Amino acid sequence: ALGTINLFPNPTTGAFTLERTELAGDIEVTVIGLQGQLLRATEWTAGQSKLNIDLSDLAAGVYMVRLTAKEGTRTLRVAVQR
Repeated sequence: ALGTINLFPNPTTGAFTLERTELAGDIEVTVIGLQGQLLRATEWTAGQSKLNIDLSDLAAGVYMVRLTAKEGTRTLRVAVQR
């Protein structure tokens, strides 16, 4: 499930899209602040190539997007700029 995963646009003004080529398997997507606080949690279900996430209500800054699937975890960074 954690094949090629793209995150765009980055930096963003709030909303961004995750896109994957490997559609098998569910991925748990969490957005984490730099102090480690959990800000978002959602399920990216198998078969969906894109997932939209909106961070418009959060302050500008850098956030971690953690992708957790059966085979492991990957962490991406997204910058929110205003």
